Amino acid sequence: MHAPIKHIAVISSAVVACLSLFLTLNNPIKNTNEPITVVRSSKTNKTELIIDIEGAVARPGVYAVPSKSRVVDGLIAAGGLTQEADRYVIAKQLNLAKQLTHEEKIYIPYLAEQASAGVPAPLSINSASLTQLELLPHVGKITAEKIVQNRPFTDLNDLVSKRIVSQNELLEIQSLITL
Repeated sequence: MHAPIKHIAVISSAVVACLSLFLTLNNPIKNTNEPITVVRSSKTNKTELIIDIEGAVARPGVYAVPSKSRVVDGLIAAGGLTQEADRYVIAKQLNLAKQLTHEEKIYIPYLAEQASAGVPAPLSINSASLTQLELLPHVGKITAEKIVQNRPFTDLNDLVSKRIVSQNELLEIQSLITL
């Protein structure tokens, strides 16, 4: 294969992987608490890596992925993030482009771990950036923009009264935000 064609194939694969992760992150599957998936060694070969993905993913377990796979590929194999995943910590600490190594373990933190780990105070809806707001569950780009456009807020319930989020969505993010 000629070098330009090979580069196009690599770039196309990366775009497909990123698009798949984006769709997975925006439509997470609920954690079903199914037994851990284990890949038998007889199914693997020298061109595969065996990785362990645990935490707030749809299907935690041990997976065989092609060699030269990246963290994003491992997350896709595990069914993507759940609603309980701490997207803020993931965005800050997990490099989705990192190449995986054989027998690597990846742990995706839960939002509930935030309080027990002594993570900084909840996010201020009056001063947080668009990027920070988008990391909240049920808050995408459009909702984050509405929050910024309607500042300042004097009460968290203003998010509902100004029709930025629903009452149920507010209940889900209320412990993660402050004024």
